[in-house]
Amino acid sequence: MGIFLRVSSFVSLLILLFSFATYQSPEKSFNEFLTSEDLPEDMIMDPLILCGEPVVPIVLSHIGDKELSRRFAAIQFLGNGRYSAALPILREILNDNEELSEYRAVALDSIFLIDKSSGKELAKEYAPLDDELGLISKHIEARGQSYFTERTYWQALTRYHE
Repeated sequence: MGIFLRVSSFVSLLILLFSFATYQSPEKSFNEFLTSEDLPEDMIMDPLILCGEPVVPIVLSHIGDKELSRRFAAIQFLGNGRYSAALPILREILNDNEELSEYRAVALDSIFLIDKSSGKELAKEYAPLDDELGLISKHIEARGQSYFTERTYWQALTRYHE
């Protein structure tokens, strides 16, 4: 038991040190998210995930811009991190009939990740649609889980690619 505790503590310390060594400001993290090239799709959110909560206000201030590059991934990041401060803007995106279906769909999925009961209720409302929003609504209703693959801090930190 003692050796396990020491190894566990050592690994935790290494992770903490590595996290401090790789820290970037929220502004730099958001800029890297927008400008990084040649990243596989599953790794696009990594700069945001690694920064975490400090970058959320920046993402929220830009997410309403329909011309924002990587907007889909930015919306997905908010749900992936379970940031409840994002719920009002996610609901706005979902309820905006002028939005593309794919943005409304990822907004619903993010709402579901943050607030499962609200997400399930909204999924019932949108399930009859014959578009991407309807598809994701049906998935949430039938399976009770997110449609999109979630990405962990550890996966982002270790640059894990599926």
